[in-house]
Amino acid sequence: MIGIAYFAFFATAFVLSMMATRYVRDTALRHNWVRERDSRHHTHTGPVPRLGGVGIFVGFGLSLAMLVGGYHFIHHNPVYITGLLQKFGPPALIIFLLGLADDVLDVRAWIKFGVQIAAALVMFFEGMRVNPHVFGGHQFGEAASLVLTVLWVVGITNAFNLIDGLDGLAAGSALFSTMAVFIVGVIAGDRTMAIITVGLTGAIFGFLRFNFIPATIFLGDSGSLFIGFMLSAISLGGSQKSPTLVAVTIPVVACGLPIIDTAIAVARRFLSGKPIFGADKEHIHHKLMKRGLTQRQAVIVLYGISALCGFMSLFLLYPGAGTTGIVLAILGIGAWLGLQQLDYREVTELKRLARRTIDQRRIITNNLAVQFATEHLPSATGIEDVMKLLRDMFATNDFDAFRLDLAGQKNVLSWEKSDTEKSMARWSMVLDLRSPEGMEHGTLTIYRAYMQRPLLIDVNLLTADFHRALASALARIGEEPKAAAAVAASSAV
Repeated sequence: MIGIAYFAFFATAFVLSMMATRYVRDTALRHNWVRERDSRHHTHTGPVPRLGGVGIFVGFGLSLAMLVGGYHFIHHNPVYITGLLQKFGPPALIIFLLGLADDVLDVRAWIKFGVQIAAALVMFFEGMRVNPHVFGGHQFGEAASLVLTVLWVVGITNAFNLIDGLDGLAAGSALFSTMAVFIVGVIAGDRTMAIITVGLTGAIFGFLRFNFIPATIFLGDSGSLFIGFMLSAISLGGSQKSPTLVAVTIPVVACGLPIIDTAIAVARRFLSGKPIFGADKEHIHHKLMKRGLTQRQAVIVLYGISALCGFMSLFLLYPGAGTTGIVLAILGIGAWLGLQQLDYREVTELKRLARRTIDQRRIITNNLAVQFATEHLPSATGIEDVMKLLRDMFATNDFDAFRLDLAGQKNVLSWEKSDTEKSMARWSMVLDLRSPEGMEHGTLTIYRAYMQRPLLIDVNLLTADFHRALASALARIGEEPKAAAAVAASSAV
């Protein structure tokens, strides 16, 4: 009987959403309630309405009202639904209206975040919050719970908005997420979670009929923000009944694709020095299309990833034997391997940083060799002492050869590692050797072969004190013969 009720609610939301979406689309086109082509949906050549969230909201809201009204008609009080609606209904309406205003008027980013934070605070004070005992039973206080609740609500609310860059992508990803959370609710016996998510699934599915490639109406902020907020609210409601880490982990995994894409967007914009909340074309779907996939192929690939995340979240219902750690490890490794295939510049730099951290001991060794030579050059008594210091210094670092040209002399002093291949192309760096008085004493040219292996030395050590110490040593050594000759000439007189 319960299964029939779920199906009836799903079907009602599906039909109402499809009807409402069609009506909104046709009305918007008839009255020219459209905006210019969105740069994120670059495959469209003409204006497309962005009010698809209205269809989802109307379909879901009407079906939910019919459900509650039906329960009251048969004299059955659906406390488990109406109680939850009183908590998250008003902030959900506010978030929907915020998105609708942004679709029509373009609301400033700080206003949107302010409203979202306010909605999250309403949720918190209504008792829908990240449970203080959620992490291994250790209470971490009301303040921490407040911060985590706001971060969770704002993060998930915006995650589906950021991924809304291809026809059907955000709605389809949300569809798999809501389906997974619905199954979790059924298996866990949480009828409230199940009934809310099955209705939301039906509404999204009805909208997707008009949003899949080629889309005739876009989801818009009214849809993406509303869906994201609803999923964050549903998961918070479920966590009150399951005070364990799993209660938070399940929706995180179920919404894996938009969460990963959002995390990557924030990280790469921060690393690149760009506005964190600015728009760009570096999202996962953009990367897939740059690799040659069509829009349809990219969406289908990402649907598969969303389905996999939803499927993996179901394993978290049975957290024994390290299941949670295994699931998160699999998803983490999969995400890392996938990011490397997408050629993110920021990932390359992080790998370079990790490798440099591993090689830090070698870097310190090379730097100390430069500092040792810098400290002992003032005590060099002849050109042979200078050459020995240079050979010892370069023998331990990543340069392959050097050439010392002395001012006013034709002889060239050079050195090269014995294992250097003569045929390899090389790049060079030239240090002008000037004394503190500005006198030229020659040049030191350093060579290194072109290769992938990183240069494990801080070059600034060579360009700071070292070249000055070398210039001073050469100046002193060059002056000593002149002084000796002058003394000899004076004695002869």
